[in-house]
Amino acid sequence: QGLVIAGDLNCDLRSSASAAYLAFGHVPSGGILEWGREVPSSASEIPPHGFNLASAYPPDIPGDFTFTMRGNGLWLLDQLWHSPESLHLRGFRRIFDDNDNNNNNNDD
Repeated sequence: QGLVIAGDLNCDLRSSASAAYLAFGHVPSGGILEWGREVPSSASEIPPHGFNLASAYPPDIPGDFTFTMRGNGLWLLDQLWHSPESLHLRGFRRIFDDNDNNNNNNDD
């Protein structure tokens, strides 16, 4: 059986308590930042989840990527994880080719 976890967790893919918990199965004590502030050491007391998870995003993905666009705002799916033993990532699609196209300004 496969496991997929996806959501707008409002945190950085690479350096947040949520990303650490999903990647390592627990929140390490010390050195984890959320919105520029160190996460309290009590976060490491959260029980481990026990799953082996891998991020579906490549390591070089820009920090301001988008998944969906609605109206005037951007809605982010900032975390997308899967169990690599049973689910295999076959590919991904870059939404924008470069930073010039990474604007949601539609003047039409």
